[in-house]
Amino acid sequence: MDLPVEYTGTPLSEPGTGGVLRVGQIGRLLQRQAWLVVGLAVVGGAAAYGYALTLPKSYTSSAALAVVGDSFSIPELQGALRGSNAPDPMPLVRTELQALTSPAMVQQVVTQLDLVSNPEFNPALRPPTLSERLKSALGQLIPRLRPAPSDPNEAAMIAATHALSSFQDNRSLVINVSFTAQDPALAARFINTLVADYFAARSRWREAANQGANSDMTQRITQARNDLSAIEQKMRDLRSQSGAVGLIRTGSVGQQQLEELATAADRASLDRAAAEANYQRAAALAKSGDSAALANVLDSTTISRLREQEGEAASKAAALSSTHGDNYPGVVSARSNLAAIRGQMAAETQRIVASLNAQLQVARAHEADVKRQLEDARTAAVSAQNIQAQLNELQADANSERQVYQQLLVQSQHTTGATGKSAKEMPDVRVISDAVPSAYPSAPNMRMAGGLGLVGGALLGCLLAFVRVQREDGFSDPDALAAIGGLPVTISLPRTGRGGLLKRVAAGPGGVEAEALRLLRVRLRSLPHAPRSVTFTAIGEDPAMFASAFARVVASDGELVLLAEGNLGDPSVGQLLDVPDGAFDRALRGEEDWRDATRADPDSPLDVLTSNEAADDGHMLLTGVALQNLLMEARDDYSLIVFSGAAADDAATRTLAQRTDATILVVNARRARRADVREQSERLATLSHNPVVGVLVTQA
Repeated sequence: MDLPVEYTGTPLSEPGTGGVLRVGQIGRLLQRQAWLVVGLAVVGGAAAYGYALTLPKSYTSSAALAVVGDSFSIPELQGALRGSNAPDPMPLVRTELQALTSPAMVQQVVTQLDLVSNPEFNPALRPPTLSERLKSALGQLIPRLRPAPSDPNEAAMIAATHALSSFQDNRSLVINVSFTAQDPALAARFINTLVADYFAARSRWREAANQGANSDMTQRITQARNDLSAIEQKMRDLRSQSGAVGLIRTGSVGQQQLEELATAADRASLDRAAAEANYQRAAALAKSGDSAALANVLDSTTISRLREQEGEAASKAAALSSTHGDNYPGVVSARSNLAAIRGQMAAETQRIVASLNAQLQVARAHEADVKRQLEDARTAAVSAQNIQAQLNELQADANSERQVYQQLLVQSQHTTGATGKSAKEMPDVRVISDAVPSAYPSAPNMRMAGGLGLVGGALLGCLLAFVRVQREDGFSDPDALAAIGGLPVTISLPRTGRGGLLKRVAAGPGGVEAEALRLLRVRLRSLPHAPRSVTFTAIGEDPAMFASAFARVVASDGELVLLAEGNLGDPSVGQLLDVPDGAFDRALRGEEDWRDATRADPDSPLDVLTSNEAADDGHMLLTGVALQNLLMEARDDYSLIVFSGAAADDAATRTLAQRTDATILVVNARRARRADVREQSERLATLSHNPVVGVLVTQA
């Protein structure tokens, strides 16, 4: 006997998401198809490995080149004709790589090795392969596809280009070139010939570049020699025109004379200032008539003597005037003598002032002359300095140009020896390793072929297994039902035949079936919002039997339960419970109160609302206001209201799913189609926005 099973894991798809499966559930669904996956993986690996054994073996030979940097084959010309700034070498490396693998180089090697006569590179000399036949067929079906070349040379060129590969990691200066062929000796010979032809072409290019550089060197030498001669001629002309030789030799003497003239000019300015000060004081004193101050300033003995005589004559005249009066002849004579002395003093003063004025003029003239000589000396010194500066600048230019000229002469001496070097001796590109025949084939890779076949077969097996699982009808366990329908809660219930479930529940309240229904009630209570009203619907089963059995078990456990007929178009609850005289349809029409229409279940403490006759307007009755009022009022009297709905795709069931708090979908494990379960569960969840609980009915 089957036991009730509760699915408590996370559903693989949420309601309304289109039944999208998650990774964990896909693994569980495909676990039953493991034999298919493993079998196809083994077959695919073996087939790929066997096919790889039939393919011809190919060998790859490689050579490595290092690009040091761009330079001339004449090292001296590099510094003479190019700047010293070091550019980024990567563009040069990529350029050399493109030149090495250019079509012209490949065509040259193809011609030298006569690959046109090799069946591997000329399809016309061998039977077409499977891929070539496919390309030819596609070319006939699709005209836009490029047809196979008819020219053998072009075909060999294309095949050789496909077999040639190169690698450069953009971080180092190393270039790797490889060639793949069925003959390892041919692969190595192709690479070595390609490298040799490449270096030969570089040698020709460098020879031409060196010849051009040598011509440029000759022109530079001639130009440097002419520039040096022109500078030396300018120096000679400047010396002859300005007498610069004498200036250079007597430069120190002229400087001494300039310093002496500057000292003399300062001294003449001081003398002139002193003479001017003496003259101005003397003129001022003479004008004021202060003979005493004049005598002190001029320091004149004549003025001092006349000053003494003036004092004596003034004293004598004053004494005589006070004794004899002003008209006394002696007073008159004394005053006349005093006037004569004062006249002499005035005349002497005028003479001295005139002498000082003459000295001032002489001092001024001397000062002007010394300053003029100083200015002439300065002008001559500046001119000499300018000439000397020009000579020094010309001399520096001459030395620089002479040094360049000598360097160019030395560099040109190396031209003859450097141009004779081979391309492999040049420092910018060199061969690190030549290509050698490989002892081990590079293709086909047997391990990779077997691994890819194994993985491909496993993927194909998973795809076929998944398609097979998705196309199956029926369910083997609650996990599958929860995965396909996206149901948050799923339990299993053993099936005992039509009507047998009610009998087994009534006969054994502690049996497996009753415990499964009790588990369903527990799961309903554990939902985020415990439902007070539920609707039973089914796919491949009779929802009335399961709704009646569930209501009887819950009522027997002590809950107040109301069971109502939800399939008014084809009522069956009254017949199952043997409750006659149903009046639920009249209560919904308002002809009778729903409480008066309630009947008692004869075998359990269950209240029932049944309908004995089919109602054509059953769907309309369920959408009316009467049902809404019934649900609101019944919640006060009952802890759970159970509706026995119709099939899952019936309109009445969808209406009840919108009105009740949860929908219970009963699914027959064998007869239900998975597509129907997915579609109906999604539609019910979308319409009601309430939980849809799954019950999987398995065979007893």
